[in-house]
Amino acid sequence: MLLYSLDLIGTAAFALTGLLIACRNKMDFSRACVLAFATAVGGGTLRDLLLSFNFNSVFWIDDSAYLVVILLCVSVGQMLTKLRRGSGMALQLMDAVGFAALVTVGAAIASQATGSPIVTALMGIVNASGSVAIRNLLSGASFRALIKTCYIAVACLGGLVFVSGQWLSLPAHLVMALTFIATLTLRVVAMCGTRQSLA
Repeated sequence: MLLYSLDLIGTAAFALTGLLIACRNKMDFSRACVLAFATAVGGGTLRDLLLSFNFNSVFWIDDSAYLVVILLCVSVGQMLTKLRRGSGMALQLMDAVGFAALVTVGAAIASQATGSPIVTALMGIVNASGSVAIRNLLSGASFRALIKTCYIAVACLGGLVFVSGQWLSLPAHLVMALTFIATLTLRVVAMCGTRQSLA
């Protein structure tokens, strides 16, 4: 249940960041929807394709709840942007929450699928950083932002926390909670240290 909840939280947070960045870049509604969708499920789709020997199809095709969450976020996000109540700080916080959730989810799913510590850590990186890379590509931002804003470094450390928790034989829910909290904290610290915008 915690894994599914974190996945939906990450999906919602990244859908909103994609939408808000699209609005900031003055994209039309259809392009904003594409960016929101691609940001929300892009990294997870890449993860499932890389682990395709264990799955019949990608997660959002099997479970329409992800599409409903994205649709709701796009609708609410559009209303908020029209009211001009969004802030840069809220965008950064949503990005951090979504990133932490998707690092945790990617690692947990890979651990269940393969049991390999290396693959577990790598899929945490792919799941979260993949979504950020896709968002940057579609919004015209530089891929160097992945390095400058420490996305990959934070994802690596988050994956290391997850693998370490498993090595210590901690309960699965505790490992996920610790990974989420550690990754969120590291992402916030990295944002404060770099003081750079998302796109």
